[in-house]
This record gives sequence, structure tokens and C-alpha cells, in this order.
Amino acid sequence: MSAPYVALTLDALPVRQLPTLSDWRMQLNNYLQANGGARLLTWELFQSGPLHQPSWTAIAYIRGVEYGRAFGPSQSAVKEEAARQTLAALISDRRARGYA
Repeated sequence: MSAPYVALTLDALPVRQLPTLSDWRMQLNNYLQANGGARLLTWELFQSGPLHQPSWTAIAYIRGVEYGRAFGPSQSAVKEEAARQTLAALISDRRARGYA
């Protein structure tokens, strides 16, 4: 079972905390640490295709539930995108439960 994928809107984080394209993993880790869930995040990383032109898949899990998944040619880029999806889903879940 996977969490719904929700695009992170600009109002999800205060302007001073909006991550750049390469900061999503750090923002996710900071968010989890601030909310007591740093040890709940796990990753799966898969490589496919030829070695000279690999394709990567990154999957982010919280408590074993998939919250983010990304595919692409760069290991770092797919982890950033999966982290972005995970953070967006966590923030959306928190808002749906009535927390700011």
C-alpha cells in the first residue's frame, strides 16, 4: 500500500524554508527529526540498464509504507525527487489531521 503522491505547494513551507532542488533530502531529514521520526525513514535504491548509462529507482518508506518513488538517470536526483514526494505527503497528511 502506498501513500498518495501530492505535489508540494509553495504554502506548505514558510518561504524562508523552501528547499532548493538539491535540498529535499536534508529538508525531509530535518522535518523527521523535528517530529521525532528520524529513524522511521528507509530507502531502497535500484540500478538497471547498462553500466555506461544506468537508470535508477529510489523508493522512500516511512514505517515500511511507501511515500515516494522516483526514476531517472542519476542516483542523487531520484533520491531528491523521492524525498520531495515524501515530504509533500507527510505535510499533506499532517494538514489533513488538523495540524499546521
